[in-house]
Amino acid sequence: MTSLGGETASTARPGARRRVLVLDGSADGQSHGPLGAVRALSLAGHEVHLAHAAPGSVAARSRHVAQRHRIPSTESPRFVAAVRDLLAPGDFAACFPTSDAALVALDWPGAALVNKAWLRDRLAAVGTPAPESRELGSGADLLAVADSLTFPLAVKPAVNGGAGSFDAFRADGVADLKGLEHYDAGIVVERWIDGVQRAVTGIVHQGRLLAVTHQRYERTWPVECGVACAAVTEEPDPEVEREVVALLDGYDGLFQCQHIEGHVHDVNPRVFGSLLLSQRAGVNLPDLAVRLAVGGPEAVAPAEEPVRAAVGVRYRWVEGDLKNLRTTLRDPEVGTRDVLRRLRPRRGTVHSDVWISDPAPSLARVRHVVGRLRGAR
Repeated sequence: MTSLGGETASTARPGARRRVLVLDGSADGQSHGPLGAVRALSLAGHEVHLAHAAPGSVAARSRHVAQRHRIPSTESPRFVAAVRDLLAPGDFAACFPTSDAALVALDWPGAALVNKAWLRDRLAAVGTPAPESRELGSGADLLAVADSLTFPLAVKPAVNGGAGSFDAFRADGVADLKGLEHYDAGIVVERWIDGVQRAVTGIVHQGRLLAVTHQRYERTWPVECGVACAAVTEEPDPEVEREVVALLDGYDGLFQCQHIEGHVHDVNPRVFGSLLLSQRAGVNLPDLAVRLAVGGPEAVAPAEEPVRAAVGVRYRWVEGDLKNLRTTLRDPEVGTRDVLRRLRPRRGTVHSDVWISDPAPSLARVRHVVGRLRGAR
């Protein structure tokens, strides 16, 4: 998150309604991350503007958007200039990128953290455990050494979201790498670690943790190397918090740090898909980031202890969870009873996509999927 407001800590009223900007520079506009940011900021009382590239943006359909601005996608050379033009008048208290590609293109704080190779070196420097990894310059370079690799591996672009980029995936052998022969950018391969995926999310400022949520992933989509489609908040882990603060030294703002069995594998210094879990658990991270921008750290956490999320709050990304369960049904080791248990609604669960009070984004998503299926015929 980057502060763009003109107020100082002495004049700001942190709880006041602010005009804020959410950036959705994706070419298709189908991510639920921007939608979560829009809703969380609106629920905090802010006037939310959305800058989006895709005419079919699901976030742009939300009733929580006060004003919409069309911009080029992050793949366009005009993206940076368009964003700067929007921000130049100084009308926004804060601006929230929603993708790694936007952070890198704008060269805003945190951009280095989304580079997997840079992150690996940073983790080593602060002594935080990370999966063993190796960086290759291109898909061709990866295939040239594929026979020497030990599988399974997690395969990721060194930086997400660039032109021609791909989603992280699990490779169980050389054959799984064949589709990358023409990929002409950096690739990172990591030793596969089995275990429960967790995330620490929060606000950090000048080496101090101001707000924090700990969450455990129950299911992901895609099933392997995916994002949370079902998660629950859990008790804090002080050691993990100390490691996160050390890792993020020099960065101020909103973050998500993902780890498996104590090994950090990804950092998102921006809004993310499961953002509304923290909001439902009492820690509205985008709102607190706005308060930090205009009122300083005392506007977020006046005491020394960070603002902490309630434990046991549940989150669900409905579309992703249904896809996960469809895949799970093909596994003969998973019984029907277990699938039905996962499908059972739980009182108080917050959804990132389907809201009865804000149905237009879901309808837009359905139209997009139907149109894509028709086009594939």
